Amino acid sequence: GRASGLVKAVSAGGNVLQVKSTLKTAAYTSVTTAGVWYDPSLSVAITPTLSTSKILVVVAATGGAQHNLMFRTRLLQTISGGSDVYPVLGNSTGSNVRASTAERAAEYSDMHCAVITYLDAPATTSEVVYSIEVSTEGAAIAINRPAATDTTDAKLTTTGSTITAME
Repeated sequence: GRASGLVKAVSAGGNVLQVKSTLKTAAYTSVTTAGVWYDPSLSVAITPTLSTSKILVVVAATGGAQHNLMFRTRLLQTISGGSDVYPVLGNSTGSNVRASTAERAAEYSDMHCAVITYLDAPATTSEVVYSIEVSTEGAAIAINRPAATDTTDAKLTTTGSTITAME
């Protein structure tokens, strides 16, 4: 391995060439508008060594929405010089919101873990950025903490969230 995280490419397939990971421990909280997606600043950038490489993306993002609202996430892929793509979304059905994950909060103190595992084939040697966006029906949404407004309650939990890309 090298300090850059790159491992020397070999001719046989099936090898891990590089691993990039981001850990976010800071809390992100937003008062949301229904139908709007927010960027909680959880992303990872990777530059594939080969245009034939596959990238395994693993997201574990914890957070919460206010009482009886959905905590939604979606994976975003941005290739340098290209358009944003949402590779992991549910089918378009009526007026349903398309997301990568969704879970309903029963209480203000509820926290959920959005887990996304996606094998991408970006067909490029340009930088690829993977990130998440979060949304709810309106009211507060949070990452790395519940959406509860009382941050001094000893029963509440703060967490870390990660996103990892492996070539």
